[in-house]
Amino acid sequence: MVEILTQEDLKALVGTLNRDYGHPLKKFQIHEFEDFGRKITYKPLKTIDDERTPYFQVLIDGKQKGLVQKGYKVVLVEELIRLAGLQDKVEMIEKLDRITQVFCPLKEITLDIIPYELIAGSFIVPNIEKLNGKDVIKTGIWIRTGYAGDYSTRISLGSYRLICKNGAIAFDEALSFRYTHRCFIPMKIIEKIYEMVEKIEEKFRKLLTPFKEDDFEKLEKIWEKFKLSESDFELLERELERIDKARNGEVLKWDVFNVITALATHKAQTVGKYEKLQKIANSLVFA
Repeated sequence: MVEILTQEDLKALVGTLNRDYGHPLKKFQIHEFEDFGRKITYKPLKTIDDERTPYFQVLIDGKQKGLVQKGYKVVLVEELIRLAGLQDKVEMIEKLDRITQVFCPLKEITLDIIPYELIAGSFIVPNIEKLNGKDVIKTGIWIRTGYAGDYSTRISLGSYRLICKNGAIAFDEALSFRYTHRCFIPMKIIEKIYEMVEKIEEKFRKLLTPFKEDDFEKLEKIWEKFKLSESDFELLERELERIDKARNGEVLKWDVFNVITALATHKAQTVGKYEKLQKIANSLVFA
């Protein structure tokens, strides 16, 4: 059983970041790091004439992922949680295109509803876990970092569902804190996080209401606004048709939220697409 994260644990994490944590790329040489089994390499970039430039190529497991400037500060999630003493508090690790994130739980929520994946099946979610017919969600913090300069280190209050371990990051923007080498994170965020945990359960329960036709039309417009693919929207529609039959003509907002987060986790090939889908899902929670 994973021990629940305490306020002291969070203070240790924030304190580690505030102690100017990170590995700045100062020397013009190859820098190599490892983060949860991922090999992160920074190779000095030279011109055709073999002249130095103030840039490094970023390679993740040998694949080029971008460029960063000299002085860029590398943050490693595995090292960060070790320095904060949170090794035993991590419950989930996700490795995406150019970022790694881990989840540490604060609270478990049980919604008295049968998850749609159990009654309707899913075109999207593999390896569905049967958990007594209840929808069980863990709420806690996500700790995330990028390696190519386009995604900063971030601490967010969020959640994931146990049935398929969606990695469904539902978070309020007010409680998402980004970190750079110039940033100091105030300790008052700890109190805010704990205040929001109870409110998130209330928000999830509000999603147990029908998803109506005008809601679907709004979703379609948002989808077009974010320039997401028609094929993914068609997959979402197929999933909703199954749910509609299984729930006797009443799809819930909670169902739609989980279909979108499942698309983000299992079908997104890039971090950009992943974030767009999560933002759409979050708009249902924090409307």
